[in-house]
Amino acid sequence: MKVSPAQIAKTFASAATGTDVATQAGELINYLQRTGRMGDASTIVELVQEELDRASGTIRATVTTAQAASAETRALLDSEVAREFPGKRCNVSYVVNPDLVGGYQIEADGQLIDASVRQSLRSFSPTFS
Repeated sequence: MKVSPAQIAKTFASAATGTDVATQAGELINYLQRTGRMGDASTIVELVQEELDRASGTIRATVTTAQAASAETRALLDSEVAREFPGKRCNVSYVVNPDLVGGYQIEADGQLIDASVRQSLRSFSPTFS
């Protein structure tokens, strides 16, 4: 029976908690090589990260802005993410998408908070039928 990437990730994440992660990672790589499953490695790494995040109460948020955010703007947006997800540790990454025109989007924990100019313009455009 083939073990799913999710099962491997759960096993690794629970074994890695509180132990020598480097040793556990080496054993995982050896297992994937022996079983011919190195192609699953990136998926398993993502799933392990999700498991570890869940265990530590961490969320990963992506903030998209129309232009590169200054340090001051990042600090404000980091605070906004923390406000939107109280009680969670937030790991925030930033992406630039000029199509937003202005404002920002926050994607985290399966949610999209769209405070972009593009979205505002869409909500004001009349609908004709």
